[in-house]
Amino acid sequence: FGNPVLAGQAIYQGNCTACHSVNGDRGTGPTWLNSVGSVHEMASGEQVLVDYDYVLESIWFPNNRIVAGFQAGIMPQNYRSVFSEPQIRQIFAYMCSLSDRWQEVEGCLEYAPQIQEARGEAPAEAPADAAAALVDDGN
Repeated sequence: FGNPVLAGQAIYQGNCTACHSVNGDRGTGPTWLNSVGSVHEMASGEQVLVDYDYVLESIWFPNNRIVAGFQAGIMPQNYRSVFSEPQIRQIFAYMCSLSDRWQEVEGCLEYAPQIQEARGEAPAEAPADAAAALVDDGN
């Protein structure tokens, strides 16, 4: 997969669907819909912004921080040896595509074209030469 959003979606579909929804429904784990860029309250009372660092920590060290209302020990504990950092970045890119706040999260911006494509949104800026190609030259 050359597209990190699609690669992350494939990882999600193969590993995460049993516990994490992408439509807002509560599962065994928190939904991924609009998760990135939001603040989750942890069982400890700590408020944590869902960004790349949080996603990495949640996958590799799932019991470090537990979202309030969810149980520790449910998420597989071996994902540090299962998913590489590039794969975590792909998962994060997919999670960014599911969030209405993706443009506010620094780590998401590097995937902007792929996120916009996945969300069916027009790119923020069209390349200058594309605009020139649309000019009627009379021929």
